[in-house]
Amino acid sequence: MLHSVKGKIIGSGDKFLIVDVGPLALKIFVPQKTVEKLAKKQDAVTLFTNLHIRENEVSIYGFENERELQLFSLLCSVNGIGPRSALSILSRHESDTIFQAIAEGAIDFLSQMASVGKKKAERIVVELKGIVPQIKSTENLKEFLELEAALANLGYHIRDIRNVLTKLPISVKTFEEKLRLALKMLSE
Repeated sequence: MLHSVKGKIIGSGDKFLIVDVGPLALKIFVPQKTVEKLAKKQDAVTLFTNLHIRENEVSIYGFENERELQLFSLLCSVNGIGPRSALSILSRHESDTIFQAIAEGAIDFLSQMASVGKKKAERIVVELKGIVPQIKSTENLKEFLELEAALANLGYHIRDIRNVLTKLPISVKTFEEKLRLALKMLSE
């Protein structure tokens, strides 16, 4: 898995940058606002990345910071939202604005974004609304995604996992304690 890519931008297009990383030049799909900001930059840039593998395609999605990357991962975890839809959402607004819209259940706001109709906006709110208030920092989001992945690998359904993770008490601090308590709650 790729964590980040550092290199010089040698080209750009609609929602992608071409980044020279030594002997390779990578086409990295990015939010349009990132293209507008970085396309003319002469210095080396670092993009936090997500490698997406499908049957007939391997794509790299890049973001200016880890919070955007983690929001992208959360959006992609919603049933019916793929990487292209998630990228379109991130192209329109800053990640904090999107987090706030999800937390407030702003379906009308979300449905105005490209490739997101009312049904997808509702699905985003339903599946992520309970999660977002608990995610106040990049570290919280990263830990949440790690807990979600660990429990999913044990065979639990995402909806059940998210339901349990949103009910964890604030007093539980460490990853291990949260995992132990979540497993206990899921087995009840």
